[in-house]
Amino acid sequence: MTVHAISIMHNEEKLLPYFLRHYSTFADKIFIFNDHSTDKTVEIAAVNPKVQILDFEYNDGLNELHFNECFINAYKRLSRGVADWVMIVDGDEFIHNDDIIGVLEAQRQMGRRALKTTGYRMISQTFPTTTGQIYEECRHGLRARDYDKVIIFDPALDITFEQGRHSTNLPEGIKYYRAKLGLLHYQYLSREYYVERYTESFNRRSTYTEKYKYYKMKWGLVNFDEKNLEKVV
Repeated sequence: MTVHAISIMHNEEKLLPYFLRHYSTFADKIFIFNDHSTDKTVEIAAVNPKVQILDFEYNDGLNELHFNECFINAYKRLSRGVADWVMIVDGDEFIHNDDIIGVLEAQRQMGRRALKTTGYRMISQTFPTTTGQIYEECRHGLRARDYDKVIIFDPALDITFEQGRHSTNLPEGIKYYRAKLGLLHYQYLSREYYVERYTESFNRRSTYTEKYKYYKMKWGLVNFDEKNLEKVV
């Protein structure tokens, strides 16, 4: 069985080592579209033998329509006819199960072709320092139903995405199925990291007003005060 992972990344040098360490445990190929990074994203990715780096052709900041177009063209060109499963993920999204290959094989044997993840918003007061897997250190979070995404599928399918891949449009007659696959969203890895990442993200979105940026940042920081975190991993 062959598994591909596809991602678009901009300045992910801090989280990228964990992303690669995780997906390298089961993905046969990791395709990373470099979205005009100015840090060491490309250098870090290039060291991994499973990675193929491609240029993100658009240069108009964070434009979800262009992201979706890139992802759709990429899986059809790179994974169709090659992989049994393709995963479409952001740089801070980790699809997790202790036996992920076993889960994917079982789903394929049952004839299932599109899988829905179970989303979690992972929260840590400090950025990870482990040389192991990120979820060995940052293990707590909150259930996040908006991250229940259908982003694992047979690349032979013709699919389309809505904004952020939070909704996937499948061909007529094709259903998605829930498998025991968590989507660990590592967005909140210390207040400092969150502010740094989202300040840059906001500045790349021309449609965001200053008022909207303020309230979105404020809402995000509230997560660090959450007292009822559950152990996810």
